[in-house]
Amino acid sequence: MTGSDTAWSGDDSRVYSRLADIAVPSRREQMAILITQIRFKTTDAFKLVDLACGESGLTKAIQTLYPKARATALDGSQSMLTVAPINLAEFEDRTETGVFDITAEDWLHQIDGVGLVVLSLVIHHLDSTGKPRLYRNVFNCIAERGALLLVDIVAGRRPSVWSLHANLFDRIAYEQSMTATDSTELYDIVRKEWNIFIYPQEGEMPDIFFDNLN
Repeated sequence: MTGSDTAWSGDDSRVYSRLADIAVPSRREQMAILITQIRFKTTDAFKLVDLACGESGLTKAIQTLYPKARATALDGSQSMLTVAPINLAEFEDRTETGVFDITAEDWLHQIDGVGLVVLSLVIHHLDSTGKPRLYRNVFNCIAERGALLLVDIVAGRRPSVWSLHANLFDRIAYEQSMTATDSTELYDIVRKEWNIFIYPQEGEMPDIFFDNLN
């Protein structure tokens, strides 16, 4: 996402809020797995930065489990940044929010010396040059024992993998729609517009993860 709502509008945010639990496969489980990789003890004090925080669900979960953690939640959408502080209100004494452009570098001071940087479903909006550049920048800025944790969409090396991902996405979205609403209404929307493995949108550029680490 960029630093303005040109690419991500208020309407996009409202649609995402409605469909995210259907369109993101096993969303809560993915978040839980990411959090279990945090190397800090729950009694530790550390600084974290959530890049492209969205509605700040991940930041909120981390701060709930780590009561001494201070957080900066950044996003490229002003509409998301209207919702994020509301969701983080109980942690307002140790949280700040701000706008940023992930394709730029003027925000890197925000992660200087921090212990943890997290990203969720944003790296695939960078091209094959932008992804490794972001990894290098984060590595060069965070604390010596700091960590970058991310969850995102990646590409497979063979077309069969891409097809498998497409089918799994549809199946999981259907199950999540039925569980949440006992109907296929939300699934029908997701299936037609949100399956990136069938209908990739402009600006969505999944790569093979390890190719970006070279």
